[in-house]
Amino acid sequence: VHIDGGDELGAARPFARLLAGSGALTQTEVSRRLRVTTAATNLHFSRLAEDGLIEAVDGESRSGMGRPAKRWQIAADRNFTLCFVLLPPLLHVALADFGDRIAVQEEFDLSDYPGMRDKNELVGEAFSRMRRRAEAAGGKIRNVFYGAPGDLDWAGGALARVVAMPELVGFNLRRVLQDRFGVVSRDYTFKHAEMLGELLQSGPEDIIAILSWELGLGIVCGSRLGLLNNMLPEESQLRDIGHGRLVRDGRLCRCGKHGCLEAYTGGWTMIEAVAPRAATLAEFMNLVETGDADAVAVLGGAAETLGKFMARLVALFSVNRIVVSGPMERVFALARERFEAGLASLLGPEELARIALVVRSPLEGALAGGCFAARRLFFDPNFIGAAGTYHFEPFLTS
Repeated sequence: VHIDGGDELGAARPFARLLAGSGALTQTEVSRRLRVTTAATNLHFSRLAEDGLIEAVDGESRSGMGRPAKRWQIAADRNFTLCFVLLPPLLHVALADFGDRIAVQEEFDLSDYPGMRDKNELVGEAFSRMRRRAEAAGGKIRNVFYGAPGDLDWAGGALARVVAMPELVGFNLRRVLQDRFGVVSRDYTFKHAEMLGELLQSGPEDIIAILSWELGLGIVCGSRLGLLNNMLPEESQLRDIGHGRLVRDGRLCRCGKHGCLEAYTGGWTMIEAVAPRAATLAEFMNLVETGDADAVAVLGGAAETLGKFMARLVALFSVNRIVVSGPMERVFALARERFEAGLASLLGPEELARIALVVRSPLEGALAGGCFAARRLFFDPNFIGAAGTYHFEPFLTS
């Protein structure tokens, strides 16, 4: 994931990680906590300071007799992460400093870039522009996070299936960054970014279910322990509950299986139900908003089915926060009553009372979560484990 294509921190990682989690410390305090010699600490601090990762801070610490000891901290405003989040057709790019403050945010409609070469050029230009912005601030980009949609070829990096934008199949952001800039990126699903964004705003005991309602359907459950239900043994691959079986030998889903939840509630199946009056998700939502009886009925039925399914997840994982995101958030208010009726079909009044139902754009949390993940992965490459776990400790609030 590191910008230089290798392990940028190397043997200095424990020292940088401790400062990232504990704030300003003296070299003596670091030596004591890591149980290393002062000479070793001085050597690594000299290297990290020369590289611009750490800086001395105003105010000194005095321990016993002698001169006050200098305190050191991560130079948050001169070190940056870069986050790419792909929500077809939009590619979002954010540059954030190590204080998780977003300095620059851009978005591009990939439908305006018809050829794969055009898309690749766009990625290259965006990276170059962000790198120049970091350099202008006297710093550098330390790490990159890519939140990918759909099915990804995790070994090669190319998108293999994107329901919302099939022409993106073959798009390989990882390859562009590696070939042109030597940036070695480990890709994660967009759902990691969105979940981490939600967790940053939630309590340590919250268990969150995110319902991404769009042309397709994505559902993940997670807590600060990680994604609770979705990880396969292969690194970073999600088992999406949206393709959990709802009906045996039921409708054919676009994933190739029969009876998936998405085949009964995804945007594409609702469009088919009112065809030919709607050919896109936007046209379907327009019908709903203008009071078309058929479209309203289709939406309500899908919402109630989703509510019933989500009720099972609440019972299974003790979910206390449901986040509805994606394009369908636009009309969710018109189907909320049916969704809540679906929840109530399985859950009692006390269970319903403890559930927070939040409706928001997926981008709100995804960029913050992606930048946070990039920073954490820089200091701890195992922050997102191969089994989908999150290693928030020991520096949860860093």
